[in-house]
Amino acid sequence: MNLRNTCVSLFLILLLGCATRASSPGPETSYVATRFCGFVFDGRTSEARFSIDLLIERRLPAGTAVEASFENPLDRDQPIVVMRELKGDERELRILSTPVKGITQREYSMVVRVYSSRDKAKLLATRTESCRAPFAQGDMGVQYR
Repeated sequence: MNLRNTCVSLFLILLLGCATRASSPGPETSYVATRFCGFVFDGRTSEARFSIDLLIERRLPAGTAVEASFENPLDRDQPIVVMRELKGDERELRILSTPVKGITQREYSMVVRVYSSRDKAKLLATRTESCRAPFAQGDMGVQYR
């Protein structure tokens, strides 16, 4: 398969990952909006990751921390947590999880929390997404199992 076909395949997989999405309502979500939540399957590295793309709706100062908590497919009680510190000029933000195994065709919860700083002293916003995996990770081929 050539590079062009690989890129097209990965793009289609990304689109499938955002087939179902529901966010928590209310003003607490006014700092960020979700543009995409789903899964990234990378054919080059044979890794699968959760992905959430956020639009920054209010200007957030440098040092603001955004934490994404992804439901762990292998243990729902042990979420995969990734924190990013903002520089202050971001309009968009993509957060990828560490590589994951065990994705099955079902809904997965992703929670984004915006804090005033990395020490989590003040919670500014919470956003919850539910993203459906369009297929099981094992269906992608041996390399993703």
